[in-house]
Amino acid sequence: AMILLFLLPFYDRNPERNPLKRPIATTAGLLTIASMAFLTFLGANAGSPTDIEIHVAAEYDAGRLVASQSGCLACHKFAENGNNGPGPQLTEIGARLNPAAIARSLQIGPGIMPSYSGLQASDPDKFRDLVLFLGSLSGEETADTGNTGLAGGEAVEGGGTVPTLGAGESTDANAKPQADGTSNQGAGEGAASNEQGTRSASGG
Repeated sequence: AMILLFLLPFYDRNPERNPLKRPIATTAGLLTIASMAFLTFLGANAGSPTDIEIHVAAEYDAGRLVASQSGCLACHKFAENGNNGPGPQLTEIGARLNPAAIARSLQIGPGIMPSYSGLQASDPDKFRDLVLFLGSLSGEETADTGNTGLAGGEAVEGGGTVPTLGAGESTDANAKPQADGTSNQGAGEGAASNEQGTRSASGG
């Protein structure tokens, strides 16, 4: 219908309807048609709105598929795919959280995020694949080297079992335990005490 309206001046020989005498209307019509053609082209070449085009090792492809099918892109961004909010960007989620913390977030569903405890109950393997995929994302291209991407040498057990956080456990994948430092400090204090006792005995 719009094309017919645009071509009408060419069929109507009335001099007042000549496109050259109606520059504003003619320009607006041409810009509208050009814009529609451009937007149609962009839509045809945009690709699937559910694809996560981020390079990970082959072992994490199953988890990437689960993330794509679970609607994660509606609220999160993976590299150039997805939306900036309302959820956080997940391209570097594996560098911020260890797998236990990721699993816990999926189980609870913080904020407005839906809980994935149902997926864990109905298909533990898919839940495990999703956790492993998210844990592998560090913001850098991941080579296919068989690296599990688990922080601190943690392992996700077979059968879909995923570690969860205990009371007081840090969610920071880079957090280091303080037990060694405390132990060394105690050992130093003990050695100093023994040395002082030996000197006192010798002096007596």
